Amino acid sequence: LHLYAERGPEMVHALRGMFAFGIWDERQQELFLARDPLGIKPLYYADDGATFRFATLVDALMKGGRVDTGEDAAGTTVRVGHGGSREPSCYFSVSEEFRKAEAAPGTLAPAAIDEQIRAILGDSMRHHMVSDVPVGIFLSSGVDSSVLAALGAGLDREKLQAITLGFREYRGTPDDETVLAGKHAGQLGIRQTTQWIER
Repeated sequence: LHLYAERGPEMVHALRGMFAFGIWDERQQELFLARDPLGIKPLYYADDGATFRFATLVDALMKGGRVDTGEDAAGTTVRVGHGGSREPSCYFSVSEEFRKAEAAPGTLAPAAIDEQIRAILGDSMRHHMVSDVPVGIFLSSGVDSSVLAALGAGLDREKLQAITLGFREYRGTPDDETVLAGKHAGQLGIRQTTQWIER
């Protein structure tokens, strides 16, 4: 809220991660809605010209009827005042980012690319580890979750807790991921729990 008070709708450029929220601006008599750049967190709204409704679950709006089911791009904001809603404003475009990257291709050596990826992942993990409570991670036998678990353990192994989903029908077979996940957790020195489920 302090960020919104300082920057108004431009606040979205200072946020990182997943988000979807609505803020009532008493000074402007306006509702401000925003969702993260990739649209990971859902935010739905319906405006029939008389009533404006918004929710993070589409079912909540569908039950009210009179809903346009068209899609809007991710990374958008909407402002709603007494005169109704304005056109959505797109502050981030994945396709535009790809166009920029293609227009100015990088010429980094493979070792520099590896270092840049390591730095980006490390920075992201540092931000995810900021918490007053333990941080959970889904740990499978795959490379991606193993890398993230290793990065998290390197930052604060006491805070990191892993959970692995085991499928009962694969137990004791080569498709059972719990064995390798447990081995990774042991090597990293992090607490790990296996939750067995039925498909």
